[in-house]
Amino acid sequence: MVILKKILLLVFLIVVSFTQCSQDYPRNKEGKPTSVGISNYITENKYHIIDEVQLFINEPIYDIEIYSDDLREYTSHDSLELGRTYIPGEIILTTEERYVGYELKSTPNFKKKNLTYDDKFVKGVLIHEIYHCYFNQVLREMKMMGFIVSSEYNNIVYVPSHEYGFGAEFMEEGFCEYMTFNMGECIRDKREFKPKSIEEIKDPNNISKVKYEYALSFVEPIIQRYGIKYGMAVIIRNKPPSYKEILTPQIYYDRLESGLEKFPVQDSIALSKNPE
Repeated sequence: MVILKKILLLVFLIVVSFTQCSQDYPRNKEGKPTSVGISNYITENKYHIIDEVQLFINEPIYDIEIYSDDLREYTSHDSLELGRTYIPGEIILTTEERYVGYELKSTPNFKKKNLTYDDKFVKGVLIHEIYHCYFNQVLREMKMMGFIVSSEYNNIVYVPSHEYGFGAEFMEEGFCEYMTFNMGECIRDKREFKPKSIEEIKDPNNISKVKYEYALSFVEPIIQRYGIKYGMAVIIRNKPPSYKEILTPQIYYDRLESGLEKFPVQDSIALSKNPE
């Protein structure tokens, strides 16, 4: 049964990849996707990409609506922002011509060699935002089933403690980036950024490097050890990492491990739903 699922997944991904790449979406003079191209790509491929994510995690993600628009026209616009998710499931990708391409997987290998972590693709950003919806879905499932949910993850924006509020956002963004990388739509630099002090974590110039790039590598061993869904549940039930723990990950990993006796695998939300 597992082998059959993997075969079906492989066939599906090949078909979807061919369908997406065969469409010639427009680019500007710099070779970047145009606003019209971005809008068309999202309209024509969003449901395929949702299906691709669902097949990857072997679980449905409910009630997602995906749109494209110029995020510069929205309130609280962040100059680094390429996508925005309104929980539980409304996603907006910006139509600004800031992506380097439509899909990383369809990019020629000789071009990939010159790419860095900061080079983003339309499909990769959309996958990242879909995983925000999945993260929140798992959180809601845990609450419905009576599992502990650390209050910092209930509403990241309004957490009283900025330190642990940052830690919650750091973990969620890291999870989304890690899953995007696992699906082949995110570049990792050979020498990844790692903050050396609390001041470097707080430095506004390091926001992207800390909250996304470093967060990816921080979350990676947790998901590798516990699996996708149980790993998320372990993260969500525990207090987010402090600045000290972000600087010294093993302290946080040890804290997670020490709490597992109260949260055994068999009591977690269906680990069997994860891909084997």
